[in-house]
Amino acid sequence: MLITTKNDNFKLDDSNLVCEPATTVEAIKEKYTDKTITVKKTDGTTVTTGNIGTGYTITIGDEQYKIIKKGDTNGDGEVKATDYMKIKNSIMVISNLTDEQKEAADVNGDGEVKATDYMKIKNMIMGVSGITI
Repeated sequence: MLITTKNDNFKLDDSNLVCEPATTVEAIKEKYTDKTITVKKTDGTTVTTGNIGTGYTITIGDEQYKIIKKGDTNGDGEVKATDYMKIKNSIMVISNLTDEQKEAADVNGDGEVKATDYMKIKNMIMGVSGITI
């Protein structure tokens, strides 16, 4: 099993590939040139280039990981207003987040989903700051 391998914008951590919003299939393939890489959306569709999203699966060689893209709580591969609204609704107990969504929403890495995460995502969308791992 690959554990805690990191490049500039993603890392393998136990059973997850945790990544920053700009991470693409190409960035991962660039890191693991000696392994076969397969990325699949939640519906099973294979993704060969471009964005990846929370909830996608990636197989690197013989190991499979769940993708957690920081800020992407709805799993569409982008960080936008719908993502911070999911967090706001969770904070206000209007709706619940799955475990994957919680990990994606916890952009400051403190183990909780709070208003600070909501604001960090909102600031990223507005171009004020970024999200890093």
